[in-house]
This record gives sequence, structure tokens and C-alpha cells, in this order.
Amino acid sequence: MRRSILITSSLLVALFTAPIARADAPAVRAADAPARGGVRVDVELDPIAFALSGHSLHVGVGFDHFRFDIGAFAMELPEWAHGNDGFSASFDGFGIKVHAFLEDDGTGPFVGVAAGISDTLVARSGTHLAARDTNLSVGAEIGWLVPIVEGLYVKPWVGVGWVFGTEDVVLDGARYESQPLQIFPTVHLGYVF
Repeated sequence: MRRSILITSSLLVALFTAPIARADAPAVRAADAPARGGVRVDVELDPIAFALSGHSLHVGVGFDHFRFDIGAFAMELPEWAHGNDGFSASFDGFGIKVHAFLEDDGTGPFVGVAAGISDTLVARSGTHLAARDTNLSVGAEIGWLVPIVEGLYVKPWVGVGWVFGTEDVVLDGARYESQPLQIFPTVHLGYVF
């Protein structure tokens, strides 16, 4: 969790110093970036992660049809999501993404690839027993970036990924079954500077 907080803090510093570094550059919005040939800088939050006692902050840089992203995330998984009775599970980590948009202004439908490193904590309910594991994941994403008002957008997407090195966890005689194949639907809210 400390590493995730450190990464989130670093991303916030980068986010708030980027406009200072570009003070002499004209503001570039997704809608007019192709005409200027400019670079788009954005920040995204995942409100679902916050609702699940976590956080999610992503900083992106885009040009033409492409967007590159680095992000930090954490959340507690509800039991219905992990499917293991008598266990709690949470994760935190960071990742990178590349999205390719159909539109050259970085809006509309997109596909992409992602990779991340996360720490998963599994705890047996009613005990002090827990296990932590660090894993690498890779996956593909598909979604749609919808502008709302100038600069502000919503981005529903779904990712399908593979988590390498997952193993079942046995605590107090009960087994938590880890799932290497993960499907992750969500919605990001973002702002293009």
C-alpha cells in the first residue's frame, strides 16, 4: 500500500507541474489536437475504486490516435467479485497502458494493451491470518471515450487480463481460489488539459 501511495503522490506532482512546464504552450483540447498537431495531457480517476475503499489515478499523454498511460490503483474486492466465502481480498499496484483510438482526436472507440504489477492481500475472516503476493498481469482493453464538456470526459471500458503466478491460498484450513483470468469492467472520469 505504501508503494501505491508513493506512486500516486508522484503522479499528482507530475500532474500539477506539467501545466507550469507548458505555461507558454497553448491549451490543447481533444477536439482540436489534430488541427494543432499537439500533445494531449490528461488525468483520469476511477470512481468505482474509490467506492470500494481504494483509489485510482492515471496520467495520460496522447497524440493522434494514441494515448499512453501510467497509473496507480487499489481497492477492496467484495466477496461477490472474488467468490471465496469467508475471505477478504484487496490489491494495490501500478500499471501502464497504450490505447489506440479510431478517431485521431483521442475520442470515441479504442482498443489497447495494459501491464501492471500488484500486491494482493488475502485474509481469512474471523482470524488474524493473511497472505500477500505480488504478481505481474497483462491484458487487452476495449472501450469508448465520450466527451462531456470541453476537457471533461467519461470513459467506460472493459479489460481482460492474465495474472501470472497466481496460486491458491490456504489459511486456517480454508482455500482461497485465485483466478488468473480476470475480467475488469469499469468507468473512468477524465480531464484533458
